Amino acid sequence: MCVSVYFRAMSRPALPLSSIAWTAGLAGLFGEAMAAIGRLDARISASPVAQPWRNRTVWKGYSTALQLQRYEIDEIDVFSQATGVPIAGRPSVATAGRPFDAFGEWKHSFDRATVRHWREGLPFSFDPPDTWSKAPPLIRALTLLDIWTRQDPSPRPWLCFPQLLASMNVVASALPCLVIGDLSLRTLRGPRERQLKRLLKALRSTAADGLERLDRLEGWRLNFAAVLAEESRPGLLRDLGKLVLSQPLVTARLIADTFEITLSGAGKLLARAAAHRLLVEVSGRNSWRLYVTPDMGIALGMASPRAADRPPLPDEPRSSIRCWRTSTRKWKRSIRFCRTSRVPGLAKEPSRSPRSTRPCLLRNLGALLSSHPPPLQAGSPLALADLLWI
Repeated sequence: MCVSVYFRAMSRPALPLSSIAWTAGLAGLFGEAMAAIGRLDARISASPVAQPWRNRTVWKGYSTALQLQRYEIDEIDVFSQATGVPIAGRPSVATAGRPFDAFGEWKHSFDRATVRHWREGLPFSFDPPDTWSKAPPLIRALTLLDIWTRQDPSPRPWLCFPQLLASMNVVASALPCLVIGDLSLRTLRGPRERQLKRLLKALRSTAADGLERLDRLEGWRLNFAAVLAEESRPGLLRDLGKLVLSQPLVTARLIADTFEITLSGAGKLLARAAAHRLLVEVSGRNSWRLYVTPDMGIALGMASPRAADRPPLPDEPRSSIRCWRTSTRKWKRSIRFCRTSRVPGLAKEPSRSPRSTRPCLLRNLGALLSSHPPPLQAGSPLALADLLWI
């Protein structure tokens, strides 16, 4: 009779993760993971874009859970499936199962304000080990995740880990990006300490990535506010900003149907936002273009960080340079006129000896600056000797 690997893993007694002896390396990884989670949790608690950030990171968390189930599905595939917009140049997902069925319910689970006790969400009976009371809350959550993965072969244990962290007061609210796991937990292959270290490293990495995504989203919001403040007639640009916070991938047809404008007007509105670097065009087509916010474009690999974060060039750079040269030329003429005319406060031009000329030039410079202030600021590249024609 053939015995499956899953049955052998179930029959083999496993050392709980909370009972692993502490070492210097394990304690260091635990501190780094807690610090990364704490920084992300503190920023999310006070961020004005906390809800849009959660709506964006659910795609990342769900794709991580599917990859732990050995599905070859990336975040951009979950993003395309959730938004209903096919990505240009990206083939459709072809799998034998139905991996996206649990996405809607899992996404709505983060909308609940109340957090249940961690025992209420467990689908199995649990007897705490002897070291349970001495273990930190994060190690307790990882211990439950370890046991849960061998009780349930579905992706539910990976997906429920963010709520498990919130129910154990590791974080103030469930963070969708904190979906982690290790395939060796189900087969119990390898030393248990190495498995715990890999879980802590995964937590540290995913928390740092979530904080980086939050920085990009907050920076985009500030840039959008600066553009609206400079625009004399923003029009529908303000409403477009509110829309892309909840739906970062937009098309001209979607904008036309949402704002009840023509398709041509929607295309011009999107092109206007792209000119200000508020949206990035990712389809590469001349018609039926796709626009995405820079933060999601970078996260999905659809836009490079340098192209998305580069500030727009000024409209007329040559005009400002021309004005600067004109004002400098006028000041030169005034200096030349004052040196050849009798102006009160100017010293008489001395002999051509270099040593005797310097004090006179300094006195003349002081009188000129008091009567004719220059149009230059400190640190100007124009040399003082060039101004005085020395």
